[in-house]
Amino acid sequence: MDDSENDTTYNPTQTLSVFKGGSTIPVKFQLKNASGTPLQASSAPQWLTPQKLNALTATTTELLYTDPASTGTTYSWDTTDKQYHYNWKTKEVTPGYWYRIFARLDDGTVQSVIVGLR
Repeated sequence: MDDSENDTTYNPTQTLSVFKGGSTIPVKFQLKNASGTPLQASSAPQWLTPQKLNALTATTTELLYTDPASTGTTYSWDTTDKQYHYNWKTKEVTPGYWYRIFARLDDGTVQSVIVGLR
């Protein structure tokens, strides 16, 4: 996921995001060509089941989002912002843990980022 704003792999000084459990989390990212221009893939990236990681002790750092949850297993393309998005409904997910969330791209690669649910 090339949304390096929230990925400590690309931005080591960035704090990982912690969301309120049970909320809907907006997952957004852009794909860019070699010159940095955003582009749309030939087929939509796939949302993969998040992986539960370690327990967390961090406090909530993000706003509460109320957007409706996405349905299906593909990210949607936003023509205005030239980015993909998926609204992850966390109502059925156990809070108090870090989660790795994924996108499988049209070339078969899988990109991920870690977020917390408090």
